[in-house]
Amino acid sequence: MNDGRKTILFIAGEASGDTLGAELIAAIREQPSGDDIEFIGAGGPKMEAAGLQPEFDLSEHAVVGIWEVLKNYTKFRRLFQQLVDLATKHEPDAIVLIDYPGFNLRFARAIRKYQTQGGGAFKEWQPKIIAYVSPQLWAWKEGRVKQIAADFDLMLSIFPFEKKWYADRVPEFAVEFVGHPLVDRFPQARPADQAPSSNPDLFTEHPEVLLLPGSRRREIEKHLP
Repeated sequence: MNDGRKTILFIAGEASGDTLGAELIAAIREQPSGDDIEFIGAGGPKMEAAGLQPEFDLSEHAVVGIWEVLKNYTKFRRLFQQLVDLATKHEPDAIVLIDYPGFNLRFARAIRKYQTQGGGAFKEWQPKIIAYVSPQLWAWKEGRVKQIAADFDLMLSIFPFEKKWYADRVPEFAVEFVGHPLVDRFPQARPADQAPSSNPDLFTEHPEVLLLPGSRRREIEKHLP
C-alpha cells in the first residue's frame, strides 16, 4: 500500500506496447486526478518518459519463436516472479496488461490465484485487471475466451468487431472499443476512393508495397533482408 495515492501497475513487453502504454499514461495524467496516480511496473523508454516508475524494461527481452522462448525460459520465469512480487507488495488499484499475451495472460491468472488461494477469497486487495489489446481469439484458440473473461475485469479492444465477438460468447464480460492507435497516429494518406481496395486499377503500373516487419528487435532482424 502507498500513502493514499492511487497506483496502477503496467506491463508492456514489446516496443508497440511501450508506445500504447505511454499514450495511455499520458491520457490518464491529463485527467483532474492524474497527478495523484502512481504508475509502476515494466515498460520501455516511452512509458518511463510518460511517468512510469519501471522495475525493468521488459521490451528489451522480447523474443520471436518458441525456440527463443525455451532458451530464455529461466530468465522469463525470474522476471515474471519479480513482477508478481511487485504487485503483491504494492497492491495497486488497477493492473493494465498491454498485449504480450504469452506473458500477460499468465500474469493475470497468477494474480487471480493469489487473491483466491494466497490471500483468501475475501482478501481486501481486489485490483481491477485490464487487458489492453485483445488476444486474437477470433483467429485461433477461441476456447480461451471464458478463462480470459474470468481473469480480467475489462478488455480494451482496438478492433471494432471484437466487442460484439465477446458479447456473443461471454455477454457478462466488459469490453470497450478504444480505437486503433495507428488510425490516430498516421492520418489518412489519400481519399478513400483512391485506396487499392476501391480502385485496383490505380496501382497496376506502380504498385505500392507496405512493409510491416513488427516492433520487436528480433522480429525486424529476422523478417527484413
